[in-house]
Amino acid sequence: MSFVRLFYQVFMLAFCLVFAPVRLFCQPVLLSDDAQISLLTVSEGDALYSAFGHTGVRFRDEKRGLDVVFNYGTFDFNTPGFYLKFLRGQLDYVLAVESFEAFMWTYRDIEKRGVREQVLNLSPEQKKVLFGLIQENYKPGNRYYRYDFFFDNCATKPRDLFERAFGDTFKWGNQPDPQKTFRVLLDEALDDKRWAKFGIDLILGQKTDRIATQREIMFLPEYLRQAVGNASISHQGQKAAFVVYEVVLIPEPVRPSGIDLPTWLAWALFVVILLKMMASFRTQAPMLKWRGVDTVLFLFFGVSGCLIVFLWFFTDHKVTPDNWNLVWLSPTHVLLGVVLTTRPASVFVKRYTQINCLLICTLLLFWGIVPQDFHPAFFPLCLMLLLRSAVLGFDFQKVAARVPQATIKLPK
Repeated sequence: MSFVRLFYQVFMLAFCLVFAPVRLFCQPVLLSDDAQISLLTVSEGDALYSAFGHTGVRFRDEKRGLDVVFNYGTFDFNTPGFYLKFLRGQLDYVLAVESFEAFMWTYRDIEKRGVREQVLNLSPEQKKVLFGLIQENYKPGNRYYRYDFFFDNCATKPRDLFERAFGDTFKWGNQPDPQKTFRVLLDEALDDKRWAKFGIDLILGQKTDRIATQREIMFLPEYLRQAVGNASISHQGQKAAFVVYEVVLIPEPVRPSGIDLPTWLAWALFVVILLKMMASFRTQAPMLKWRGVDTVLFLFFGVSGCLIVFLWFFTDHKVTPDNWNLVWLSPTHVLLGVVLTTRPASVFVKRYTQINCLLICTLLLFWGIVPQDFHPAFFPLCLMLLLRSAVLGFDFQKVAARVPQATIKLPK
């Protein structure tokens, strides 16, 4: 791509983003009877923030020279304390408006994502009511809202907007009910992002394992698109389909499933540690040999536990509390890791790891009963933690010394 062409595209994008929306609200705008309103659904993207798709509402009126998209999924990086507010679930999102050309340029040329359009079957009066509500929503005092990934996001906002604008004349159809938990719905969208799935399963608590209702599944743009396609609306008492037609503006690229690398690595690490432990019993001082490994292991798991506690008790997130991962990822593991660097054979280490063995054994025993789904990688990680806790808590060196050498002869 030549520099001139690149400069032109950047300039046009900046013009669309900056000047087109200004015209819309410099003076009051009323839609003509021929205006067209549609729901835009963007497919999943490569980046984590785009893994679940996106939704926008398009208003097109050729008589008024209007073609814009309202977008509830934006935020301001210049917000004071941006990263801390994001982590604590206290970040306000904002309703933004951009030209349709800029919207399409972003997903066609930059992010390479598919876009579907559903043109809505609305009367002139219904169009004006919907446009009036979204204009009211765009006023400086109204455009900010407290974002919630499951219950208040770029997809749930249009859902609520339709219900508010059309009242009893609007009905959701009898779309299939997947009967899936929030966690399963997330897992489906993260099929090509296995590390993200690992991290989400780590920090989300048991509330994520509740079955989502037919209305709640619309927090995902694709399910909102399906629901809108099955909805109906009344015109002077006559029931009609809510969508006139649906068209693919940008074909959705094929996204191959990813390899579950976190689970494979967790099992591989467990097997390596198990074999090394079996071989180390032939020596006279396995405790000192493993001090560094145990220190790193418990510090890492302890820091993970601190993150879980932070998200549970010190944030406004609704689905991070009641996290059963805290049973094996205790924040106190950090203290054990520190003590292991100076006093690996202390009574504290022995008693702590004995209690840890009991907790992990109990968790493994009731693995399928706990009201929270665990990532497949967590099982070998728990086994690994159990093995190292057992070695530290119980004197396996003396046990191994009493066993005849021939029975424990292992390859070097």
